[in-house]
Amino acid sequence: MLDRNFLLNEFPELMWIKDEPLRDKCIEAFLDALEQGGWDETTVFDCPIAVTEMSPECPVRNFSHVHDVLHMCKAMCDWYIPRYEEYVDCDPDIVLAAAFLHDCCKYTEYTMKDGKPGYTDKAALMRHPLAGAIVASRHGLPDKVVHAIATHSFEGSKSYVTPEAHILKAADNSSFGYLHQRFHS
Repeated sequence: MLDRNFLLNEFPELMWIKDEPLRDKCIEAFLDALEQGGWDETTVFDCPIAVTEMSPECPVRNFSHVHDVLHMCKAMCDWYIPRYEEYVDCDPDIVLAAAFLHDCCKYTEYTMKDGKPGYTDKAALMRHPLAGAIVASRHGLPDKVVHAIATHSFEGSKSYVTPEAHILKAADNSSFGYLHQRFHS
């Protein structure tokens, strides 16, 4: 069953978020997105990281991509924040919360039709960055988390970017960019 324990088991990285109420809100927001999209424990691992941009041969699915982005964000926070803390105010909990949630609404943007990934009707009106920002906001996540989710993809390329959003975008671009180059359809 897709519940709090399911996400904690699948994402032990959630324990890197030291602020427990923030972590709890992240879990509730992700579960909300999964429920909205109609995903369950038998289908959740099938959600792709992209539908039309990637060939079907791409072995990486959304859960794996979120793990990758979480690990890259953690490494960047561990390196950059101590080195530049006197110049840049950056909260690692905000970075990690946004990394966990950045693609949660791919579960509302994508669906499986006859065993193949496709777009939901909602996707024509709202891609996952905006939908994810709305879900995060609805669950009371801080504005910096909402901002990082909203600006992590091309939709945010002309927006102001916080240090937290910059780290998330760099990690996501690195993970997705390599796969896109290798498995571009």
